[in-house]
Amino acid sequence: MTDLDREAIEQRIEELKPWRYNHEYNGIKIAGTPGAMQVHDLYGKAIMQHLVSKIVGDRDPKDFRAIDLGCLEGHYTDVLCEAGLGEVVGIDLSEGHVDRAKFLLQELKGHQNATVVLGNVADEELMESLGKFNIVIFHGLLYHLKDPLKMFDIIQRMIPDDGEFYLLLSTQFKGQYGAVILPQPIAELQIKKSTVSLGSEEGYQLHEEVGSVFERCSFRLNPQAVYQILKLYGYQGMIAYDTPGGYGYSYNVSMVATRNRQPDFLKRLRGGISIDGVNFYEWDGQSVDSYDFNKLIPRLSRFLMRVAYKLVDKVGKFDRKRDRRRRGVFSTD
Repeated sequence: MTDLDREAIEQRIEELKPWRYNHEYNGIKIAGTPGAMQVHDLYGKAIMQHLVSKIVGDRDPKDFRAIDLGCLEGHYTDVLCEAGLGEVVGIDLSEGHVDRAKFLLQELKGHQNATVVLGNVADEELMESLGKFNIVIFHGLLYHLKDPLKMFDIIQRMIPDDGEFYLLLSTQFKGQYGAVILPQPIAELQIKKSTVSLGSEEGYQLHEEVGSVFERCSFRLNPQAVYQILKLYGYQGMIAYDTPGGYGYSYNVSMVATRNRQPDFLKRLRGGISIDGVNFYEWDGQSVDSYDFNKLIPRLSRFLMRVAYKLVDKVGKFDRKRDRRRRGVFSTD
């Protein structure tokens, strides 16, 4: 690489800011944002490398296709490309992220197995046109969707008819504490304040600091909802893993979900992991990143919530009867 080439590359990196994560290749360094880049550098990249290596095993990685939903600048897409998978597709709604991903994956690193798509993961026609995949990365996106069930429908159509399938899901639970620990499945509505237009599409929010584009209205599922939905869509094995920095992102769960139970898969994932603080275990919706809902405080909180709901329900029923009597409406309550 000549000094002129290096200067042009570094100028292009500067033009493409803001970068979310650190990257380095042939002495060229890209600086990400503080906090997020540390997570990726300290354990995020290593965990993804470990997951892919255990999924592929001793088979030819070229036999696998993968897609990274909401790929941002392609930091995980890059890991899958380096693993030698046959094709890795990254898709994102942000033009800035797509430009950064194309530069990182195709121009800087020259991955021949990388495809980067600008588009909405909720566009059923677009997603179907991308074909079938053995691995779907679904990180940091679920809680930004206004129709999470639709996304699971779309993923369902990506599954090969006669091949292996792995859903690598990571999501945060940013709702009220009571909603997070609730043993019933619920979804909380979040409405973001500012909006932007994407062509003919309205109702999105641009996060200027990181360059991401979000739907303005989103339903945030609680852990039990995620668990019940995965079961509904036929996932038999859900193996979660704790992350060293999980507490820095509210409540969080990261997992590998499979549609066919593999008795030895948990053992395989536990083997050869050398990252402190990472622990693999079967997930039942009763924990978030090492925070166990069966501990004293969440159990006590659940009890108090049940008492409060029953009390409010009784008061509400009494008030409803009184109101109907006042209006002369017969009630059988």
